[in-house]
Amino acid sequence: PVVMMADYAHDHGAEFTGFGTDGRFFGRLAESPVPFVSFWVAYGAANLLTVDNALVLDAPRRLAVVATCLLQGIDAGVLIQSALYRGDLRGKQRWSLPFVGLFAALAVQVGLGANGRLLALSLPGAALVIAGQVTVFGDRIRGDYFMQHGGKKNNPNPIVYSYGEPLFMTGWILLSLAMAYPSRARAK
Repeated sequence: PVVMMADYAHDHGAEFTGFGTDGRFFGRLAESPVPFVSFWVAYGAANLLTVDNALVLDAPRRLAVVATCLLQGIDAGVLIQSALYRGDLRGKQRWSLPFVGLFAALAVQVGLGANGRLLALSLPGAALVIAGQVTVFGDRIRGDYFMQHGGKKNNPNPIVYSYGEPLFMTGWILLSLAMAYPSRARAK
């Protein structure tokens, strides 16, 4: 819902304020990067909980997942989104490289659970999220076309029900299944 609100607001004319959009559709907070970054951090923090409700803070791989999610939230929710709102294609391309790298790192970090067997879910999951995002950016009203025209011209042929959405969601489901694989707290 967070991405939907921000994308809808931008695609339908909400003005970029330097930190999200002007809030005319869902309010300034909902159209700012704050919910986006917060949900990324919550997603990463979820891997600190075990199936028996223990909080694991002494596992470097799990802490790396949280840090990667925080960085991904900032990269995607602040840097890439701001470049998009400004119509800055170069900026979007520059920050998309770390986006892909952070997603690959997240897939490996999550996939190393269960002795690496979860890589079979996490790597294709990350690849599908990225493929879906690329497709959706091309299909949006104010996506790639908008940026290719310096933020002055909306896509004349947007695709609302883009096939990028099922790719994106399938990727998230696979990545989330890998992260949710049951684990127990280590015996002391």
